Amino acid sequence: MAASNISCVRRNSVVWSSIETADGKYNWRAMKSLETELKNASRRGIQVVLVVRSTPQWARKIAGSGPSCGPIAQNKLTTFGNL
Repeated sequence: MAASNISCVRRNSVVWSSIETADGKYNWRAMKSLETELKNASRRGIQVVLVVRSTPQWARKIAGSGPSCGPIAQNKLTTFGNL
């Protein structure tokens, strides 16, 4: 990317259901490889826009919706925003 003179990239890589497996219980090790990638991008002056995906079951508006998606419950939007 640096050779292509790219200054910004979108990365679909933050999996909320892997990071916060239960309400308030975090597994930051799930992002270890991403952390290294972000540091490398920063050193090269590349700005990364992270996409957060995969609503955990406990935060879904519709219980059991899909294997890894679904709208976020209204009372969990602040939790999502604070991630």
